[in-house]
Amino acid sequence: QSVFNGFRTTNEVSEAEASVRAGREDLRLAETNALLDAVGAYMDVVATQAIVRIRENNVAALTEELESAKTRRAAKEVTRTDVAQAQARLARAISTADLAKSDLKTARALYMRVIGHAPGKVTTPPMSMSKLPRSIEEAWEMAEQYNPAVGSALYREEAARFAVDKVRGELLPEVNIEASYGYRENLNAYYKEQDGASITARASIPFYDGGETRARVRQAKEIHVSLLQEIEQARADTQASVTAAWSALMGQRAKLKSDQVQVEANRIALEGVREEQKVGQRTLLDVLNAEQEHLESQIEL
Repeated sequence: QSVFNGFRTTNEVSEAEASVRAGREDLRLAETNALLDAVGAYMDVVATQAIVRIRENNVAALTEELESAKTRRAAKEVTRTDVAQAQARLARAISTADLAKSDLKTARALYMRVIGHAPGKVTTPPMSMSKLPRSIEEAWEMAEQYNPAVGSALYREEAARFAVDKVRGELLPEVNIEASYGYRENLNAYYKEQDGASITARASIPFYDGGETRARVRQAKEIHVSLLQEIEQARADTQASVTAAWSALMGQRAKLKSDQVQVEANRIALEGVREEQKVGQRTLLDVLNAEQEHLESQIEL
């Protein structure tokens, strides 16, 4: 039975427990990344599906414009140039629609790789922002408290601290107690039975090891110092990531409002240009340009 071993066993257990907690934080980080990948894969399918629909509607609209241009060309209301412009825009629309369908296939393949099965009915989820922090300061505070990268760095530093004490314990004395008991029967004609017991205490004091243990203590201390620096680095990286995410969120919120206004304005402009074309105040090229601007604003939104 070990009575005293320089607190090595206690420090080894504490080191192992801290390492387990660090491993749990690493697992939580992996779970977070997996969930973020899932969200990204889902929203990529949502976005590319919407873009395909917009592109297909544009192809249908430009097909009608081309047929109308051909009819008016036959009636000598427009020139051959107008028909060629409509044909060029339709060809480009078909090409970009095919490319959008290719992007959708890519997004669906990524979804299958991340989620594990092909996407079914994928629709735009409700964009609830109620659980987001209300300010960047609150976001920093939450990240400091809950980010698994910071938590893992803290627990690794704690494990390194116990590792220093564990190695230092090798310089201290070691005390063990040994106890034994024996019993025998029918030894010989003179003794029918015999028993015996003993207790021995043994103390071992390190005297000289060529400086090897002290060198490992210094090594463990340097590792501990490096992990202290990793904590600060993890905090700095986390704050930078939060700042970038928060700035992107604020920028996208503002951009979303502008995009909605732009789509509505382009829709009204397109309707107006079409009406003006009917009375000869606008050319077919003006209509095609208005349709293109409306299409681009829809895709941006």
